[in-house]
Amino acid sequence: DVIRAGRRIAAAGILVSALLAVLKITVGLEANSTAVVSDGIESASDVLTSGIVLFGLMLAARPPDEDHPYGHGRLETLSALLVGSILTATGALICFHSLESAWEAGHVPRAFAIWPLLVSIACKSVLWMVKWRHGKRVRSEALLADASNDAVDVLSAIVALAGLSMALVDPARFARFDHFGGACVGVIVVVLGLRVIRGTVLQLMDTMPDEPMLEEIRRVALRVPGALAI
Repeated sequence: DVIRAGRRIAAAGILVSALLAVLKITVGLEANSTAVVSDGIESASDVLTSGIVLFGLMLAARPPDEDHPYGHGRLETLSALLVGSILTATGALICFHSLESAWEAGHVPRAFAIWPLLVSIACKSVLWMVKWRHGKRVRSEALLADASNDAVDVLSAIVALAGLSMALVDPARFARFDHFGGACVGVIVVVLGLRVIRGTVLQLMDTMPDEPMLEEIRRVALRVPGALAI
């Protein structure tokens, strides 16, 4: 069913993120690239956030009981809130570390640091599309939050690639751009985390949906035999 499919997608995300994290951190350290290591740390945080999403989907699928007559769907929203909090904290740490290292002397990254970023862009693009489509189909906030995380992974890898490329083109003048690329990755992750937090808080406060969604609800509800008005 759709819940089981969501679990499989989240589990696949954990595996891919773990492999990418190991790849980028290992190669980034060997190639002396702050941008690649920062992007690898961000991928490592994805392992935790995808695990939270998977756990939230499993708990949210539990049937209603005496204490929770409306089911356990809020657990999924809470898991999305936790994902946003972790992303915000991770992004802030990445940004701080990258800027702290920006004025280190003798920092020259090596060219082979580029290929883990290219692999990451390809893999995360596929995960992003799969999670987004399935999350929209089943209206899963946690899965959509995880899809947004993958989308930002693609963007952060592109930013890291740009900073690294500048440093490789002219190390004497642009070596610090590798650090700046890492800092930009951190900023992007913070912005994503805050967006996820905002969306989940609005849901937990029972904020009304926008007017097009309300119109769709009215239209569907009026199809019910015997319904005269809403």
